[in-house]
Amino acid sequence: MYAKWFTLQRVRVTNAVQVRYQDTRENVPKYYPDLRIKERLRRLCWTSSSTMVKAKKFVIAAKFDGLPKVSDFQLVEEDTPELKNGDLLCETLFISVDPYMRIFGRSLKEGDTMIGEVVSRVIESKSKKYPVGTTVLAGYGWRTHAVVHEDDKHPLPTAQLRAVPADFPKELSPGLLLGVTGMPGMTAYFGLIDVCQAKAGETVFVNAAAGAVGSLVGQIAKIKGCKVIGCAGTDDKVTWLRDLGFDYVFNYKTKSLSEELKKVAPEGIDCYFDNVCMQFAT
Repeated sequence: MYAKWFTLQRVRVTNAVQVRYQDTRENVPKYYPDLRIKERLRRLCWTSSSTMVKAKKFVIAAKFDGLPKVSDFQLVEEDTPELKNGDLLCETLFISVDPYMRIFGRSLKEGDTMIGEVVSRVIESKSKKYPVGTTVLAGYGWRTHAVVHEDDKHPLPTAQLRAVPADFPKELSPGLLLGVTGMPGMTAYFGLIDVCQAKAGETVFVNAAAGAVGSLVGQIAKIKGCKVIGCAGTDDKVTWLRDLGFDYVFNYKTKSLSEELKKVAPEGIDCYFDNVCMQFAT
């Protein structure tokens, strides 16, 4: 399945994905308000471990009110338990930071571990399925280390414990499994190709186009030969989308949605890729 992504070599990883990785933060645009939170994630101690390790995790310190703040989280330590049959001790390599967390985070109580998908490496194992050295994906949240069981189930399909596929290209960072080759990328690719069935010469309109999914939709549509129109909520995002190759981008907060679309697409839109699912402009 990952062979398909070689056809998308020109796709640039969105800023929302880049902030997940320790070595690419210099590319993060300044308009993301929660960079201090991500900076604290980046600066966690990723050290070698033994069976019993002192793990670190982010827990909820206060309910989100508006944009997330550093004070909404607390970094605490915990001892990992001894392994039982079927258990594996994972050391986290990459942590996801995604918009859906705002919705699912409403159900979290103070003291709960912040949710999130991770890419991690097995450093101790009593599991035949996942020997030491295996790189896995899991959904145990914002932790440096975690003990999980080989048969653990997660309510989110994309957060199930599983090994990184054997055919995943070695030259790519496994962190991309949380981004362009993971849930955001699959949403963009199959949503545009299978659901919208976009074809060369058609006009594609993407809202929330600067997000992890929207920015990839626009780039894939350009590769397919489509005319791509996007909208975003700040001028910085508009500039960034133009750099990605969108044919036309506008700020829906300062310009009329209907007037802009009539001007740039007088013959109509063939594919509308909606990332908002509600009214986003007046």
